[in-house]
Amino acid sequence: MRKAIRQLDFKEMIRRKAHDLGMSLEQVREKTGMSESTFYRRVKHPSDLTLREVYILDLYLHFDDKEKLELANLKYR
Repeated sequence: MRKAIRQLDFKEMIRRKAHDLGMSLEQVREKTGMSESTFYRRVKHPSDLTLREVYILDLYLHFDDKEKLELANLKYR
């Protein structure tokens, strides 16, 4: 159950960050250069994110320190 909560939190974090910057999720996806399927798969399953993808998302969404720690605490494959 805890994994589902983290996934929901990540989806909400991405939506909130995009909204705060006046962007849609589609605009974020385009800026990151991820394919549509990859982007939405990563949003749904953030533990599949690569460090490069986290870095690219941070370039556009400007995660704060707390958000970066939350991302760092995800279980990666």
